Amino acid sequence: MVRDGEGRFRAYANVCRHRGSQIAPEGRGSKASFTCPYHAWTYGIDGSLLAINKESHFGKVCRKELSLFELPSSEFHGMLWVRPTQGDPVDDVECLGGLEDDLAHWKLADFPFAHTQVIDARANWKMAMDTFAENYHVNILHAETVGKEMKANLQTCDIFNNNLRFVYPNQKLDLMRFLTSDTKRWPYPQIVTTLYYLYPNVIMMVDSFGVDLLRFFPLENSPSKSRTVHTWYISPKVQPRLKEFGYTYEERASRFGEVIVNEDYELIANIQFSAERGTPSEMLLGRNEGALQHIHNALRSAVGHDLLPVEEN
Repeated sequence: MVRDGEGRFRAYANVCRHRGSQIAPEGRGSKASFTCPYHAWTYGIDGSLLAINKESHFGKVCRKELSLFELPSSEFHGMLWVRPTQGDPVDDVECLGGLEDDLAHWKLADFPFAHTQVIDARANWKMAMDTFAENYHVNILHAETVGKEMKANLQTCDIFNNNLRFVYPNQKLDLMRFLTSDTKRWPYPQIVTTLYYLYPNVIMMVDSFGVDLLRFFPLENSPSKSRTVHTWYISPKVQPRLKEFGYTYEERASRFGEVIVNEDYELIANIQFSAERGTPSEMLLGRNEGALQHIHNALRSAVGHDLLPVEEN
């Protein structure tokens, strides 16, 4: 579930869709009940079983015993965290690892939902996530697209336990250097993109347009395929101007997706192809790719692998 721009919660469901005269986009809606499209059992938003199709055919049944079970969840600073298995409550300190002030600063609950899209890649989910965690490649691969706006191979990197904050500047940085040396007067939301790696599989990007949330998943139980779920929440300051200039949510999301599909994911599919054939047998991460080093070490540590070896000069 995620909070929409009016403070209400909208439910995400993988199995059940909303019924009624108007069908909501897949996985989104705000109705008070959900009906399974397979056998038409109906559940309330609290998971209680409200109705059983042809209930008399089942004999004596206890609806309470057949209700959906609750997953641990908690809301932190406008974001809803859900553990996909039952267990202990979600711990905000464990999840955020020191990013509490950052998330509170952005006031994420004020950002209305704008658009969502699903992008599949013929590459491992970690490789798909890697494309967002370094800008060394930007002026090469994206020379004719986002490379015209971003400054390549320049970023900050701050670690928060398993999480990470890294910042990419755009070309306006040079203009601000020319206009004033007083960095306190610089309009940072206009000259940088602030990114967060949220362990284990989320990249969040905050810029002047709003917040782009990217979640990466293995696809079809294959290490060679992945799915990226991209959701964009528009800045409340940008929303009225975007509509005023006739620039639609779909157009912005489409341009975002085209760069990923036609440039990033097309290239990493070739890298995946080579990796499956053992050429090369290993990959080298440079000192300018600190975010990648941290992400891979966090994941390696979680599964009990040694940290990445460091080559001495």
